Amino acid sequence: MQTRSVLQATAEIQWPCPLPDATKASLLQIARPFDPSRLMGPMPGIFYVLSGCVVGYATNEAMDNSLGLIFGHGSWFGIQYIDNPEYAPVELFETLLPTRLLLFPKDSLQFLLEKEPLVYKLLFFISQQIGRMTLQIGSNTLFCLTTRVTYLLLELARQHALVEDSHPVLKITQQRLSQIAGISRPRVNEVLNVLADAGEIAIRRGEILLLDFTAMKARLPQFSFMYHDPVPHIDHTG
Repeated sequence: MQTRSVLQATAEIQWPCPLPDATKASLLQIARPFDPSRLMGPMPGIFYVLSGCVVGYATNEAMDNSLGLIFGHGSWFGIQYIDNPEYAPVELFETLLPTRLLLFPKDSLQFLLEKEPLVYKLLFFISQQIGRMTLQIGSNTLFCLTTRVTYLLLELARQHALVEDSHPVLKITQQRLSQIAGISRPRVNEVLNVLADAGEIAIRRGEILLLDFTAMKARLPQFSFMYHDPVPHIDHTG
């Protein structure tokens, strides 16, 4: 990256842990922009989402079954491919919003690790973040479909930076929701109608207006937030 771009990225990046300025500078020296349309496994390194939103699916090639992890501004992903040559899942990626990515190439990271041991700290904290998200999404499959879809809407709102908006609108289709949640479209539609009848959302063509985050969170069991709470500033009890 050019010096000016490095300085701009330094101001934009949300580091998951405290790091010395020198370590951050070393990391940014190896970083470069990456075209989201080229996202596919195996990942060429660690990614940081500068803006936008991307979803990574654990699935089969036909997308008959899928479960998605959502990464918005400030998210890191791709760490599972670092020094893990046997890791070869079927993963598909797509952008939910226009997205800017920053890539930290794994070869450069491996070289940097030999000189900057504190980079291990960064990798550890990123792995913790991804682990918590994965555990929560997996744990939520133990609950009813209403719990799963409602949690997904809250997570999408967070990753789309909508939680503080006065009129938060998710521009997403029911088909896309069903792929991320791993639930059939008719069942997703049933849940959305329940939430709409309760006045918590409004359904429009290709959009979902989120009307009451507090009520949505209050209908979910505490276990749905054990590992990762997408809206921690909202009281669970409403």
